[in-house]
Amino acid sequence: MVFEVLFLLALNVESVPFAAVAYALRGFGYPLFAFAFLNGAAVGWFYVAFTGGLPTLGSLFAIGAGETGAMIASIGLVVAGFLIMLFGVRLPNGFSRIAPAAESAWRVLTSGIRLTATRPKILMGFLVRLINTAPEFGMFVVLPAVIANDRGWGQSRWLLMTVCVYATNILVNALFGWVGDRIGWQRTVKWFGIVGSATGLVAWWYVPQLVPAGSDWGYVLSVVAGCVFGCLLAGFVPMGAIMPALAPEHKGAAMAMYTTAAGGAAFLGTGVVAAVFALGGGGQAVTWTFVGLYACAFVMIHFLDVPQGRPHRGTR
Repeated sequence: MVFEVLFLLALNVESVPFAAVAYALRGFGYPLFAFAFLNGAAVGWFYVAFTGGLPTLGSLFAIGAGETGAMIASIGLVVAGFLIMLFGVRLPNGFSRIAPAAESAWRVLTSGIRLTATRPKILMGFLVRLINTAPEFGMFVVLPAVIANDRGWGQSRWLLMTVCVYATNILVNALFGWVGDRIGWQRTVKWFGIVGSATGLVAWWYVPQLVPAGSDWGYVLSVVAGCVFGCLLAGFVPMGAIMPALAPEHKGAAMAMYTTAAGGAAFLGTGVVAAVFALGGGGQAVTWTFVGLYACAFVMIHFLDVPQGRPHRGTR
């Protein structure tokens, strides 16, 4: 909340360095707040709420409030979330240590890193989850100007498109949990999550380029293409079951790396965009870079076959 206010002040005085520092420091609070809610039982509902908030309801709200209005309102929402957590989430261990008393804080904090360094499959699972939603965050950077300005549909229609794409994702999350239980977690991630998301991403980039700029029917087709990506992105759902199954004796550390990758996807997605643009590329090059990352994930998922236990109800 503190650094959000400082970020808004930086925008007001039009200082790019001030804005960059304030926003970067604000970023440290995000995973500590958001991913603190993740555990094996809650992961499914967490991602329903996560996807429902960040790209879906957030975009819908921004249509009416505008950029600055939405950011100001977000402070109030974070305060509300803080109060709900403080007074509504009552757990016996809510304010006490959970880790074994014999383990030092440093050993607990580094358990996931040590597990990743000693288990190649955990590292591959981490990278697959990192790649999973990286294009989602990357396209948040690339597509707004394309849809709103280049193709002439305006900012409000870009935001409406975002709502549709990720509302679709929410609706099919549970479906892919069921699919994974029936045909196999690894197979679901490989063909629906990786191949499907790569195909949907290409469609989301090229369909708006191929239809007439500013046309209503072209916009509808572009939204449908985006919804294909949003739908098949849910094919990564079983990764939430695969990661702890890769290290059944260290499930907590495995889930720690899973959630680290979930947060790191925002960094990778925007980092890819920055790197491609710095090299002189554009949106098309960004899209195919993400497809290349999905190809890497396709190779790695081959090594992540795990025995399946009880049906998995989680999401990505």
